[in-house]
Amino acid sequence: MSKPWWVWKSAQCVEIQHFDIPFAVKEYLQNQVGQIQKEKHCREWSDWCTDDLRTRPNDVREDCKTRLVRTYPGLLTGVHGAAIRQDSHWLPVFVVSGLVPKDELKTPYDTDLIICTVLWHYSHPTTGEAVASALSFFNNHLDTDASFSTFAIDGATTNRGSADAVGEKGKGFILATQYFHELVEEYDTSELLQIEGRKWHTGVSFRVGHQVGELSWRHARSLPTAKVEKQLQVVLDDLHPYTSDQFLTKLGFQDDGDGSSDHPRKKSEGASKISEVKRQAAMKVLNGIYKRRFAQRLSERPRGSTQSQVDTAEPPQEICRIRPDEVSITVLGIPGPLSPAEAFYSVYGVIPPEHAWRVLPQVDTPIYFFKSETAHPLFYHRDHLVRTGPTLNRLSINYRGNLDLSADRTSVDTSTHAFAQYKANLSKAAHLAFEFLPDLAVEIALDILTDGGASGSTLSRVLQPLDTRSKETYRAAFVASWRMLEPTLPASKILYPYPVSSAARDLPLIEELGMIGRPVSDHIMSKILHPSGAYSRIHHHVEKSLLRAPAYNGEVPGLVRLQSAIKSLLPPGSIDPELVNVVNHKYSTPKIAWNPKAKKFYMRVPERCAEHAPGDGCPCWVGPYLFSAMDSWKEKSHSKTKGPARSAICRAFIHCMDGEGEVPPINGHVSIVLQDYADEGLVSGPDSESDSDVAASDQTPTRQRRISASSERTLSAPHQLAGKVSPPASSVDARFPQVSIKQAMAVPPRSNLSGLFNGVIDLCQRGLQEAATFEAQSSSLQTEGVNNEAIIKELRAQTTRQDEEIRHLRAQLDLKDAELGYTRGLLTAKWADDTGKRAVA
Repeated sequence: MSKPWWVWKSAQCVEIQHFDIPFAVKEYLQNQVGQIQKEKHCREWSDWCTDDLRTRPNDVREDCKTRLVRTYPGLLTGVHGAAIRQDSHWLPVFVVSGLVPKDELKTPYDTDLIICTVLWHYSHPTTGEAVASALSFFNNHLDTDASFSTFAIDGATTNRGSADAVGEKGKGFILATQYFHELVEEYDTSELLQIEGRKWHTGVSFRVGHQVGELSWRHARSLPTAKVEKQLQVVLDDLHPYTSDQFLTKLGFQDDGDGSSDHPRKKSEGASKISEVKRQAAMKVLNGIYKRRFAQRLSERPRGSTQSQVDTAEPPQEICRIRPDEVSITVLGIPGPLSPAEAFYSVYGVIPPEHAWRVLPQVDTPIYFFKSETAHPLFYHRDHLVRTGPTLNRLSINYRGNLDLSADRTSVDTSTHAFAQYKANLSKAAHLAFEFLPDLAVEIALDILTDGGASGSTLSRVLQPLDTRSKETYRAAFVASWRMLEPTLPASKILYPYPVSSAARDLPLIEELGMIGRPVSDHIMSKILHPSGAYSRIHHHVEKSLLRAPAYNGEVPGLVRLQSAIKSLLPPGSIDPELVNVVNHKYSTPKIAWNPKAKKFYMRVPERCAEHAPGDGCPCWVGPYLFSAMDSWKEKSHSKTKGPARSAICRAFIHCMDGEGEVPPINGHVSIVLQDYADEGLVSGPDSESDSDVAASDQTPTRQRRISASSERTLSAPHQLAGKVSPPASSVDARFPQVSIKQAMAVPPRSNLSGLFNGVIDLCQRGLQEAATFEAQSSSLQTEGVNNEAIIKELRAQTTRQDEEIRHLRAQLDLKDAELGYTRGLLTAKWADDTGKRAVA
């Protein structure tokens, strides 16, 4: 009597190229966990119980093996499971189990749901070394609408209608089983297994209720002229405990009802003879079924029974040890001593990580951060490893929200809304860690600081602080991380970050403040450290110290001139009467800053001019301070106006330096009294404002700060001019020597001041033209960048559409293959399932 069979995949098929032992184990465990999730109607379950026996003596392992057989009678069944049970050299080294009480289940079963997975090692009889490994998987509560064909037909499953179970349904079991079969078949010829007295052969078998599946190769041609193809097939061995009448009915040798009484006597006598022959043959087959049941540990002989009694092949002569709702899988002959970490690391929680943190960005979406023992970080989706998932830089992650996985479950589709929601949840979880979990915050900071930023899904790119309430914990975490990365940093020094792109500008100031600068990526500074409130740019930081500095009580020559220029440039109602406060600020920058709340400027005491007035009487500082003041006001002002143009600032500067009064002698010369040069046409009128002035007045805050620095260089000529012009008499201190008007008039009135002013204006105009040229180049580059971005975006959109079309075609192809396989399986399994049900009935 031939047995039904199903063809699976070709040898070394593409579908199993990405498989390894942990990935195949994950497929089996995923089916077990999926059964729990379906019956509990829950999305997560990881209440694993483990027993590590690696360091225990052999007698403890033997006791554990006996206990496993007693607790799970259906565990070591089938061809290869029975081989492990019978050979004393097979001992357990790691046991993983789980139990869900029946009261927690939402199914009609009246028993507890149990699962058990055991890792076995085979010890060499003489050396005692482990030379091979085995895995056995067991669970009960097989779905009521499932059968052996559900496992044998490619694409068949009972999980497809469940929203709680994980993974791509109907593919994992067959691929994992074929992978293990090819692995152990290759190892069976190894010299390590040439052991005298070895009673087992490598292989994979599985049992579904009373039916056992065995694997073998089938050689066939798809076409008469084609090459012979080697394909794996599963053969069904039906070991159901039939009675003789049930078995004869199953074979069609006996009718269920009474036969007709009007048959001819001759035909009836012939039929009786044929039926008796067939009955004897059927009983011989049935006797073989019971022998295999005993050999494969599906049942046991009752005490006191003899072999002759067993040959009658009736169910009452055996004690059945299994239930029809059980599933058992045995993989025998895995190369070498497989470790638990290697076998089970693809499923999160079987071996809990040493350092793990649970964060709830949403009530029903926990995220687990943990430190992996592997060389590279891992990504788990709902407790199952995604091999090429969107990993972090250093930390590993287990995300229990929704994600769209690829068909082979090795990658995540990053183009869907689910992935965007994942990144939002990850950002929120990281922020909550900074707020409430300081240990995890340090690990996240390390992850961010050591990230090159190449991936768009790491924490350095995803984290967006929700507020500034946790700025202190952000700062503490990053400081701790810097000191962990560089333990030699002095503990007494304050650490302060700066963007690598502005190191030349920021690092000297950080060092001037007595702190140690730490370089960070620009996006970390602008997207994480700034929004969290932990750190601001160093220039903003030192500006705050300027605004808090104590007042300076001395006289500052040229202060009235600066105030006069500022008043002429700003709207009258937007400034305080006491326009400029001079403070004792010891750092070189900023020189002057606008405080919008106080509506006034805060200015440090100007430095002495070594070239013109050693006695502190030179107002060279007025020009640079005026331009810096206007830059600061533009940056912080919320006015709808663009602020004064650069040419207007130049005119205001010239006017403020054109005051009447006596000028102190500079380098042995006596200055003259200046008149109103505006009347003489030495100052450009309103019509002289160029397009570059307008462009310069429409700068962003970042650009304004750059212009402030360049303005100081441009105003070298105004510095020289200011050194030859005196402040008003009312602002001159007794410390500065004065020269009378009469003495000043002794100097020839014709001087080169007009040329100097024209030089100042020319310098200003050239600076404005250079600024306009720079802005034009910048605008051109920005336009080119926008065009490139548009092209890239369109190419990405085309790629996405093509990928979607390919994915759709693959899905259609898989569906067709599944339909063909399912139809072929149904036709093949028709008598195996239908007749079995009639026999049971």
